[in-house]
Amino acid sequence: MRLCTHCVPVFFNNASFLRTDNCRQLEFRPDHTFDGKRLEKHVIRTIEVMDGDFCETVCYMEPSCVSYNLKKVAGDNGRYKCELNNSTFEEQKNKLEENSKYLYRGAKVSFTSYE
Repeated sequence: MRLCTHCVPVFFNNASFLRTDNCRQLEFRPDHTFDGKRLEKHVIRTIEVMDGDFCETVCYMEPSCVSYNLKKVAGDNGRYKCELNNSTFEEQKNKLEENSKYLYRGAKVSFTSYE
């Protein structure tokens, strides 16, 4: 799935609107998904989610998120731990560690300009 995720708020005469000339696109691909792996030392936000799809959606909405770690077993409250990362396994291969409790998903990031 590819979504445009980065909009810049612009203020003009006390009115605000969103400017979307630069659009960040994230594409979570199967070849960037690793079961039993977790990217360490790049977590920027940790939340609890109902499922993996919501973890991915939150990553789209977080401007500096480019990958996430999802704990595969739900907690007592039925929610899963979702860790948003500001780096990918390609940039940090030595920090992608074995952890059977997690699933790692990284995105291919691209930018589109609408001028």
